[in-house]
Amino acid sequence: MASERDFLLARLWGPMASWGQIAVGEQRQTWTRPSRSAVLGLIAAALGYERGNQEAHAALEQGIGLAIRVDHPGRPVRDYHTVQAPQSIAKRRWHSRYDEIRNAGKLNTILSERSYLIEACATIALWHRPNSSAPALATIAEKLTRPTFTLCLGRKASPLGLPPHPLVVCAPCLAQAYGAFDNDAAARHARLANNLRWLLPALPPHTATAIWLSRDDVEPSSPLHADLGVLHPRTYTRRRDGIRDRRTWTFDDREEVLVSFEKEDNS
Repeated sequence: MASERDFLLARLWGPMASWGQIAVGEQRQTWTRPSRSAVLGLIAAALGYERGNQEAHAALEQGIGLAIRVDHPGRPVRDYHTVQAPQSIAKRRWHSRYDEIRNAGKLNTILSERSYLIEACATIALWHRPNSSAPALATIAEKLTRPTFTLCLGRKASPLGLPPHPLVVCAPCLAQAYGAFDNDAAARHARLANNLRWLLPALPPHTATAIWLSRDDVEPSSPLHADLGVLHPRTYTRRRDGIRDRRTWTFDDREEVLVSFEKEDNS
């Protein structure tokens, strides 16, 4: 039987969210669920990490395991707009956007289309990988409650709509950790005044059934395999959301797997 370990769970919900795919030309699409790079970026913002602090970002990337449960997929929406980009003038600095536009010799208009998710909700779970140098989960939970920088759901224009309410849980597996968080969230929702409940997304089931994980964390050869519980792979996919360098905004491919907590029928 696996020994108990600490998990940090938190809920990400907001009026708008966008989990960027690979950007090509004028199209800026969104994944249907949070990306690892965006979640770790949110954690880094809470901790106050500057983008140039490569060592701190590498510690999060290498030392933190992540599970993502989509509680509500949200409603997709497209934002079509234009951006005017005047030609630059050597050795000339503008005091305002108004001065730049007014004195431009030529305005280059760029067409852009961005995708967002409306009122999407996901519950994340974090844990320490072996030999992790990342901050303690209790420290991360405290900073999520009182973040250094504004927490955003993929883009700066998409702040959280509700506090993440981080909770550190000691449990033998991910399923029980999610169950403990759901029970705590249900009790917290019940205490809210009736006139505030319309602000909240629908509560997910108290028993987690399927989550997204990095494939390396669930392979039988992983030292965490037993600690995460009995997992049944459903779908494999590849995402470019592994952090390579925050300073240059570059990322690596990562294999992700949708797993189920449902027990096998041995009858």
